[in-house]
Amino acid sequence: MFDWIKRLFYGELEKDKVRKWGMDKIKQEEEEAIFKKKCAETPSFSKCVIAIDHKKSQKQKEQLKSYKDAVIKDIKNSINV
Repeated sequence: MFDWIKRLFYGELEKDKVRKWGMDKIKQEEEEAIFKKKCAETPSFSKCVIAIDHKKSQKQKEQLKSYKDAVIKDIKNSINV
């Protein structure tokens, strides 16, 4: 009831710190959810990161393909958890 008096003398109260931490945590979780959603909706994320060169060998092409599949699978698993 008289928290404003305590704030005048003592500054920030313990419950103010807890409230601020909680609000920061909620904001951080919302930003992470938005980022994961954007990653899942991006159609060819690995093509943006790794430029595909037509002069690559068959082995290199297979490695890039398996990397792309692993990234997509990991993103889908992290969203479903």
